[in-house]
Amino acid sequence: MALAPDDPRVYAVLEELAAAAGSRTAAREYFKAKSGDIPAQNAALITALIAGDDDYAKAVPLLGQLVAIEPALPWAGAAWFGTHLADVLSPRAVAHAVKAIFDAVGYPDDPAVRAALRPWLGLARAAAARPDADAGVLCSLSDAARRLDAASEAVAWCEKAVRLDRKAGIRSPNSLIKLGFAQRDAGALAPAAKTLEAGVALAPDNAELHLDLADLAFDRSDFTTSLRWAERAAALDPDSIEARGAVLSAKARASLAAHDGFLRDAEAIAELFHLATVHPQIPYLRTLMARTCQAVPWLGLVPPPKEAIAASPKNGVVRINEVHMMALEAPSAIHAFRTRHPEARITVGETPEPDLRTACSTKYGPPLWTYQGTSAVPAIPPPDAAAVSLLAPLVIGIWGEPLAAYEHVAPLGALSEQDLLALLAHVPPPDERARRLDTVTGLYSNRVSQAWLCIGILHHRPQEPWTDSARRRLLLRLLHGPEDWTVDAAAFALCIAAWITPQHRSDIAEQLAERYRFTARAVGHRYSALHDFLAAVVLMCPGMDPSIVALAESNLAAILKAHIKAAPAKRGFIRRLTRQGISVAPD
Repeated sequence: MALAPDDPRVYAVLEELAAAAGSRTAAREYFKAKSGDIPAQNAALITALIAGDDDYAKAVPLLGQLVAIEPALPWAGAAWFGTHLADVLSPRAVAHAVKAIFDAVGYPDDPAVRAALRPWLGLARAAAARPDADAGVLCSLSDAARRLDAASEAVAWCEKAVRLDRKAGIRSPNSLIKLGFAQRDAGALAPAAKTLEAGVALAPDNAELHLDLADLAFDRSDFTTSLRWAERAAALDPDSIEARGAVLSAKARASLAAHDGFLRDAEAIAELFHLATVHPQIPYLRTLMARTCQAVPWLGLVPPPKEAIAASPKNGVVRINEVHMMALEAPSAIHAFRTRHPEARITVGETPEPDLRTACSTKYGPPLWTYQGTSAVPAIPPPDAAAVSLLAPLVIGIWGEPLAAYEHVAPLGALSEQDLLALLAHVPPPDERARRLDTVTGLYSNRVSQAWLCIGILHHRPQEPWTDSARRRLLLRLLHGPEDWTVDAAAFALCIAAWITPQHRSDIAEQLAERYRFTARAVGHRYSALHDFLAAVVLMCPGMDPSIVALAESNLAAILKAHIKAAPAKRGFIRRLTRQGISVAPD
């Protein structure tokens, strides 16, 4: 029973045991615990013996309780279980058992769990088809249908429930609410919103329903409406952490500018992050973070390289012998290109002012790169094999939300300062999984690796007080170095530190402001691949000087205006590379 509760031989042997014991009631005594909890397999055997005596009214709810606790095993594959039970039990008894299960398991993602629960959907269908299934029963049964890819059936059952309510002259919000949920899960978001609004009119004090409407509006990208519903939920339940999180999520996402995809409400993002950190027992907060950060540069994913040289390896089938760069670009980009095309000859046309080779400050340590003319050379020796092996499995493309990223790279805290810098300067060649990142955009795996490493620095010597810590010094060393991918990667890691520890926000904001001023000198003088993504971090860093925020907004607007005025891009791979400043000489 513990290994294969759907094996009919188990039940055949159980019947032999019952016969030897004299009765199923006597056999049940063998499986009762003398003390403590009864193991799941014992409970299933007792339930099967109860069912064997045709006491299904007791057996079905007991099996439902077992499924709710351990949903991955096929308990409903028992020989005695099936759709025929809908003919011997009342629809309400079936609905009660089904509701208990799906209240516990929610929306199962695990294929094994979904497969184990499907017999319950069959039982729900049979019960819903009975003519004596009332509105409450149909609504409870709909929970199983909408959570197991049968949302259209759930909609039909709930529509019938609404009709039954109207026929009986009942004004109950339950049928409307369940219908709204079913419509939502069926993908009919606009009808779902209308239905749930009708439900909230009948249950105006239901704070959770207001949150459901806030979530639905968010899913429809109507962040203003989402904020309005979330604020109403918070007003109804001022102590609700979930409602407060929904307000912050909607505020933050409503601040996203369509033209650049950057969020503007730094305080809302910071408070949402802080809530999720101090209330790990509330998974809804992590859901709010994930939806707020989805597809937002830095918050949800590492921004792709914007350097022209990053476009050349994206093709993946062209061997490149020579590249001419109209202007010098970030050393990490060029170094990544060289690891993929070691024989390529790179020439640089010019190094416009302000010179990107110049560090903002060396107060916190020398730059990661040294320049020999226009050639950047890592100032750190290569990492050892152990450091490389630790990094490789941690490099994934999308982290979803920053707290997940921060938790994901905790193992990097075990690396030494030298190892961390060595990995940043000598990003290991991409393995098969990392190479898939390069198919998204050229050299992306290197860019992603450096972002993970910078976040990992936050776990380096965590016991040290922030002000004098090695992790702060390392990140500031990178932040204030020459223009490079490691600059905005370090900036984002520092922003995470500001979210985690509010007492350090003023220090971090001052450092980011200093670096941004330095970077912003290039605006209007030369192209800066760093500027926009560093500006994105500045805009979402709490405690930032308003004058710096205004400067970043002004510069982003000016860059956008110049981009709109530019001539339309020509199509084609080679033409695109030429337009971006690279000429390619294939073998």
